[in-house]
Amino acid sequence: MPLYDFKCKTCDYIFEESQKIVDRFVPTQQPCPKCGGEIELCMSSPSIGDPMRLGITKKPDWFKDRLREIKKKHPLGKIEV
Repeated sequence: MPLYDFKCKTCDYIFEESQKIVDRFVPTQQPCPKCGGEIELCMSSPSIGDPMRLGITKKPDWFKDRLREIKKKHPLGKIEV
């Protein structure tokens, strides 16, 4: 299920919830868990393929190897691994 970001219009509290696409507005019908204010759905950048968002805390070895290949080919060679 996709993750959606929500923000309270009153206290600016931001939180994230996993919702079905059809249920993405359900949290906006609830009060803010901090202050009871109105909640709005926020636009956020997609996180497709980000290992950290998938619950993987350590990047796999193939990922580091691929970054090393890219770094070698980069004209300035300044990509951090």
